[in-house]
Amino acid sequence: MPTLPSLETAFTVVVIALFGLLIGSFLNVVIHRLPLGESIVWPGSHCPKCQHPLSALENLPVLSWLCLGARCRSCKESISWRYPANELATAGLFVGIYAAFGLGFQSGFLAVLACLLVVTFWIDLDHMVILDAVTLPGVAIGLLYSWLITGHFLSALAAALYGVAALLFINSATLLAIGRDGLGDGDMTLIAMLGAWLGLEQGLLALGLGMIAGAVLGLALLFGRWAAARHWQPFAWALGVGLPVYALCSALFSSLGGTGGWLIFTGALLPAAMRAMLVGLAALLGAVAGWLYMRTARDEGYLEMPFGPALVLGGLASLFWGVPLLEWYAGRLF
Repeated sequence: MPTLPSLETAFTVVVIALFGLLIGSFLNVVIHRLPLGESIVWPGSHCPKCQHPLSALENLPVLSWLCLGARCRSCKESISWRYPANELATAGLFVGIYAAFGLGFQSGFLAVLACLLVVTFWIDLDHMVILDAVTLPGVAIGLLYSWLITGHFLSALAAALYGVAALLFINSATLLAIGRDGLGDGDMTLIAMLGAWLGLEQGLLALGLGMIAGAVLGLALLFGRWAAARHWQPFAWALGVGLPVYALCSALFSSLGGTGGWLIFTGALLPAAMRAMLVGLAALLGAVAGWLYMRTARDEGYLEMPFGPALVLGGLASLFWGVPLLEWYAGRLF
């Protein structure tokens, strides 16, 4: 029977969650002002529409948004749901870090990483840019963390360099294929930051998970855009590449194991880990195929999507579940 947390633990969780809400409120200011080149400390918080300065009661995380009915008290302009959502997400990340790593210097460092990733996620989503002002200090702090806390400095340095090299290779391939960069410079500094914090194995896992998340996001955007425009060719290209890749690779790997029959084309005879890898590979190649078709078919149909949020999700997944994922995968291989 599961035991209830002690009163001391419950109190600690509440304090950490409240602290996370406050930090999340500050991160909202950073996310809004930093891309605009504005100071993040002055002037105080205000309505971006009417410039009404917010009082202390109007600036309470989540509660003010609820009490005000998601509207500015002065001009009645609606306040985005993202503000309380970001505050709650930051609080959740802080509590998750405490649950996974306990209290101590390591959790303090990782809370900084969580803040950097939250800021990067929203800024890239809004402005299609990853700011060096966020990622480059993140690389430095991550290497310091790997040196002082985990003792894996060389692994972290290698992960940062390998991650950048992998994205440079992808960028070179898209430049050769379509004559323009497929990734921004910010994506490379972001993966360098993740590598500096997570080390070689978990850093590369973060890159792999980020690519799968990016492929799924790309397919969703392709589907949404052309479903609305009734222009299905790019999505058809995505399916036309992704499904055969999955079927043929399933057949190949199953036949190497000495099996046969029509089931090999479903991947039903493969281990779960192998099927998951093939689904990710098929989704990635399918998204790239649809994207390339769109780019070459008509310039106005070129789909740009931020890769930073996908890398952030991959990095967070690797931070919290990277070790058990790698151990599970290694157990499937050997």
